[in-house]
Order: sequence, then structure tokens, then C-alpha cells
Amino acid sequence: MGHPEWIDDPRFDTVVGRRDNAESIIALCDAAFALHDRDEWAVRLDAADLTWAPVQTAEELVNDPQAAAIDLLHLVTEHPDGPFLTVNAPFIIRDADVGVRGRAPRLGEHTLEILQAAGLDPDGFDDLVARGIVGT
Repeated sequence: MGHPEWIDDPRFDTVVGRRDNAESIIALCDAAFALHDRDEWAVRLDAADLTWAPVQTAEELVNDPQAAAIDLLHLVTEHPDGPFLTVNAPFIIRDADVGVRGRAPRLGEHTLEILQAAGLDPDGFDDLVARGIVGT
């Protein structure tokens, strides 16, 4: 990182010290990382024989062959605003149907159905909405 003085800094010389001073060390690391772009850090971290991986942009992730190989992204086509990619379940459970089931509901989209299923009188829904108690 270009800061050998950090090695002898008593705030960071133990696991407990690094935990207790996490805010400080993160700020120092952020400032150091800001001095070079990701490609330069790749060279430096590889030269130090460190295990690391970049944080990808959304565009990089969409085009990542490893993401495609593990079916990380799922195309949701049935959405009023048009199709979009979303993150698939990051795990597999044998014999279980785990994964994207479609789009998420819009805020309040199922409020009335839920209230009715809970036994509330449908005649009172308009009043609840008008008073701002529930949204639809």
C-alpha cells in the first residue's frame, strides 16, 4: 500500500486493535486505493502475491463469462416497465425449486388482497387508503 509505517502502528498491530480502529484503517486504505486505478492495483497486489478480486461494475458483471457460467443473472420479461436482469439465487439446493419467480410486486400492489385475506371488510378499504393508513 506504500505505507510501511502502518506495520508498527499500535492501532493496527493486533486483530483486536484493527477491529477497534476499523474506521481509521478503512479511511487510510480508501485514501491509498484512490491514488491508483484498478489496473495499477492489480499489478501491485499480484506482485505482492495477494489473493484479491475486483468489484465489478454492473456493465462488467453483465458481460462476465463466469457470471454467465453460473447463471448468476436472470432475465425477467414480465414487467410493466420492460425486461430487466436480476440476480439469481446464489446457491443451489438439490431437489428444491429455488430461483427467480418473476418480478417483485410494486409497493402496495397486493395491499387490498392481503387485507381481504386477513378478514378485513372490503367496504372499509377506501377509507383506510384515504386516511393514509395503507397504500395501494
